[in-house]
Amino acid sequence: MDFKVAGLSPASFAETLDFQKSSAEVAPISLQDIRSLRYGFEREAETLRPVLGAAEHQSMLIAMYEGTEQLLNRRVPAFAVHEYLEGLKGSAQELRNQGLANQEFRQQLFEQSRLSLHYVLNQG
Repeated sequence: MDFKVAGLSPASFAETLDFQKSSAEVAPISLQDIRSLRYGFEREAETLRPVLGAAEHQSMLIAMYEGTEQLLNRRVPAFAVHEYLEGLKGSAQELRNQGLANQEFRQQLFEQSRLSLHYVLNQG
């Protein structure tokens, strides 16, 4: 089975952001790391476009871009970053399944993203 974390192989992602270290020991997330995470997320999230709808899909991508921007140069364990990105996709699907759309969808998704990022950045 070929498992990828946000478009990266487990080995390359683990090398970039070591799963075994605490946040104090982890190297800061670089711009290249962010670019790789974004690229992988966009590729994986493309399958959600028909499920979410174009506007909601775009809102999810904007939330991801804003969230990953906050991770730049921060010491965050790889698992936490992975959980944030997967959670964002899951939240988008859940909100859409609840019937939310347009501005209400966007507001709820951005709030959930903000809360998730707060947790990621303040753990450890």
